[in-house]
Amino acid sequence: MRKSVPRSRNVQKLTELLLCVQQDQITGKLKYEDFCSPCTKENVLDNVKPKFDRIARNGLIRGWQRLALHNGVVLQAMRDPFRQTQCLSALLNGGSCESSEAGALKPARPGSSPKIIRADFTPATLLADGKTVQDEPGWGPDRWHENYPMAKGDKQSPIEINSKDVRHDASLAPWHASYDPGAAKTILNNGRTCRVVFDDTFDRSVLRGGPLTGAYRLRQLHLHWGSSDDHGSEHVIDGVKYAAELHMVHWNPKHGNFAGALKQPDGVAVVGILLKVGKTPKPEMKRILEEIDNIKTKGKEAPFQHFDPSILFPKSRDYWTYHGSFTTPPCEECITWILLREPIEVSSDQMAKLRSLSKNGENEPVNPLVDNWRPPQPVKGRIVRASFK
Repeated sequence: MRKSVPRSRNVQKLTELLLCVQQDQITGKLKYEDFCSPCTKENVLDNVKPKFDRIARNGLIRGWQRLALHNGVVLQAMRDPFRQTQCLSALLNGGSCESSEAGALKPARPGSSPKIIRADFTPATLLADGKTVQDEPGWGPDRWHENYPMAKGDKQSPIEINSKDVRHDASLAPWHASYDPGAAKTILNNGRTCRVVFDDTFDRSVLRGGPLTGAYRLRQLHLHWGSSDDHGSEHVIDGVKYAAELHMVHWNPKHGNFAGALKQPDGVAVVGILLKVGKTPKPEMKRILEEIDNIKTKGKEAPFQHFDPSILFPKSRDYWTYHGSFTTPPCEECITWILLREPIEVSSDQMAKLRSLSKNGENEPVNPLVDNWRPPQPVKGRIVRASFK
């Protein structure tokens, strides 16, 4: 039976263990019985990695006491969290990080290549107190590029779609999803959105067709919404903003894992569903919204099982598609967007339920989680294709 180990002093050990998995160096010399027994590669991936992902996802990594980086580079906590984040961003982009603070970077050997290990999340998005750049006052989307240069890239999302500029592509195939309700695992509030997490260890819930080649595994779904019903969606259609937008995130297993997929132009596929306030709200949204009371504050997570997200799809399968990015830092440009033409309806009361979430923790003052959308980004010559005329 594995021991229960305090989270704060073992983030480094978890990171080092994942580093060993990446390098296929799980051996008996490593003393990680606190986390896995025996410490085989399969055991680590099945049991340890989800635990590490959950810690990171909930923003509970505090202090950055020491974070093991690829090829032996170790970054220790800096006094200035923004400087720390800038250094991590530089490492992520293949650069180097010079710091006047003693011990900030310690190459283990000459010639070490400072590439950060990415355990299914981007460490650079977390500041020293567990918050993110998005959480900091004055560090809104218009300043993300200062820490995440990719946010000023040529293929950023969301965008405004103008019908007059869209190109109908008769070669675009219908898309179809095959989801296993048993893959749904948990629902959580990470301080930035409401997210439902699915098991993606094999092809049990997949998206195929449309502009995609091969099957993409469903990993999670989340929502973006506004502070009132007249805005909240990220994509804008012919000048119209919707109350919210739901994203179903899938990744291409040919790239090995989610972290690998983030680095490839065909790595991720997101189905976007627009939500509008109307008189005939979609009853299927109730399943998600009835769990809101269990995840009111940041860091809260609750079981969420036996859920088939395909019940959220509108009747029409018409879609727009283009190549873009994640809409949160570091805004990787790895996404094939499938944005559905027909919105689904929600009630004003259902939207109010989403706005009852707090972006702060349980013992902190309530801070309504609203306006978690990124404004439209420049199209920069990209062609938006449509499956319909």
